[in-house]
This record gives sequence, structure tokens and C-alpha cells, in this order.
Amino acid sequence: MKEDGAENVYQAFVTGYFSDPSRNISSVACFRTMEKCQAYLNFMRGYLELTRSASCQHGYYKGLFGWF
Repeated sequence: MKEDGAENVYQAFVTGYFSDPSRNISSVACFRTMEKCQAYLNFMRGYLELTRSASCQHGYYKGLFGWF
């Protein structure tokens, strides 16, 4: 979504676990609206057996050191 600009996206962060097969999951995804970001979080909560964290933020997070 480069044309939308980093300040105009919503970024979802999800971490969790499922057991068939046993996997730890970490996911980051970008959306144009908060509603779509929240829908993604709800989908992932249904997919994972254990959700450790799930959040949406406005704007593109470039990482702790700005490497992305």
C-alpha cells in the first residue's frame, strides 16, 4: 500500500500458538481501515489455539531501529 502512505495504514500484530502441527506464529499485516485490521485480528484469534498478543495500530511501524 505504498500509495496510501505509511501514516494512512493500520498495522496488525499477532502472536500465538497452535498444536497441529505444533507451531508458534507471529504475523504482521497492513490494512486500509481499522475495521479490516480488527477483522484480521478476530480471524487470527479463531485460527490460533492461544493468542499471546493481538493489536492494531495506526501508521506503519518501522521497527525499533527503523530497519523496515
